[in-house]
This record gives sequence, C-alpha cells and structure tokens, in this order.
Amino acid sequence: MGSKKNKKLNIRLPADQFTIRTAKDEDLGFILNSWLKSYRDSIFSQSIKDYNYYPYQEERIKGILNAEGSAALIVCDPEDEDHILGYVVFNAFGPMLHYIYIKRHFRGFGLAKYLLEGVKAHWGEYKNQPVICTHIPKGAWRTVSRKFNLDYNPYVISVSKGKED
Repeated sequence: MGSKKNKKLNIRLPADQFTIRTAKDEDLGFILNSWLKSYRDSIFSQSIKDYNYYPYQEERIKGILNAEGSAALIVCDPEDEDHILGYVVFNAFGPMLHYIYIKRHFRGFGLAKYLLEGVKAHWGEYKNQPVICTHIPKGAWRTVSRKFNLDYNPYVISVSKGKED
C-alpha cells in the first residue's frame, strides 16, 4: 500500500443486475430530494443562500419535470423496482439532458452509461448530436462531459417542437 494511490477498479455490472424503467409519480419525492441535495454543492449554486436556493430550485425542478416533453428514466433493482439506484431527467424531443443522478454507492458501475443509452433511444434522429446539459452536480462535469459529449448551458431549460395552429 504505502503512499501509492489506489487505482479505481473498472467494474461494470451485468445488464441483468438492474432494470431501467420510466419514472412513476411515486418517484417524484426521491428525484426532487436527491436533485436538490446533490446540486446544492455544485459550483453553480453553492453561493446561493439556503433560504433562496431550496424554494426556488424546487420550483425550477418541478417546472422541468412538468414541462412538455420532459421525461425521466429510473435505474433500479430488478427484484424491487422501488429500490432506485439512480435516474436521468431529459427532454424527449431532442438532445437535452437536465440531470443525471446515481446513488453514491452505485457510482462507477456503468449505470449512467446505460441510462444515457436509454435516453438516446428516445432521441431517435437526434441521438448523435451534441447533448445540452442544463444542470451539473459538483465534481461531475469534467468526467461526464468528456465521456458523453455534453455541452453545459444552464440558460436553455426546454426544447419544444413548434405547434401548428
């Protein structure tokens, strides 16, 4: 051991060790709570006082989740679909990722990759375009942006298709 740094093991879970499903109404509490807490320490929100951050960010997240085209995929235990390991919130109309979250103990096992593959399946013709990401948690940006070809832009919140009158 000594002073050498331990190398991170590159372990991937087999696909049959988890399930990806569409988010249900019952998942909203977990999504909202984990997004609020994990984004709180982001460099993009850490200077905001708690009394301003929590109520306004909660409303912003709810607005994103309720927006036209907004969707979420959940990665969970196949034997207990209520045991959430992580999720991704995205716009189903095109390449926009709002948030991706994996519980701390399940990070590094390839779950985010499988979630993003599921998201790209929703995007169809747009799946190979650069992805706009509207929220980045603390410490994740460099790794995630390079790995998944993401462009951070907090000012773009939703993409909507033009409606014909």
